Amino acid sequence: KELGLAIRAGIQCVFGFPDEETIPFERIQSIVEGFMEKGIEILCLSDTTGMADPGKIDAVMEKICPVVGDLDMALHLHDTKGLGLVNVQTALKYGIRHFDASLAGMGGCPFVPGAAGNIATEDLANFLHTLHIETSVDIKKLACCSRRLEAFFEKRFSGRMHRL
Repeated sequence: KELGLAIRAGIQCVFGFPDEETIPFERIQSIVEGFMEKGIEILCLSDTTGMADPGKIDAVMEKICPVVGDLDMALHLHDTKGLGLVNVQTALKYGIRHFDASLAGMGGCPFVPGAAGNIATEDLANFLHTLHIETSVDIKKLACCSRRLEAFFEKRFSGRMHRL
């Protein structure tokens, strides 16, 4: 804080993981309250395993919003089930305006075989633009970077916009 930097804290697997479908909210709340006592400025809830869906996001947000008040929140979303962008849309109604994303949808989850990467930055920017939410992102330049990334790694990632 002395350096003028925002303190961001994150909680992994908030929306579940394969061995334990539902995380008890009390566990999440306890961690959040501990972070808030330390003076965090941004709380990031992570869908580490790609298990989130709109119903799970609603369930967590309806409980967490009263706990955090006006604290800024972010979501870290994956697109394992093809629900990444609809999860963004669900989160928007709770005032979430920070979303983690990666070029081309690069990433994954090392302990969930077959899990997709993060939501693709260019897909997210395009989606937000269709909702008339300004991002100041140049989707064409992002798409170019994502194509180069796929060529460099000789791998196809989960993003879509960079292929158009």
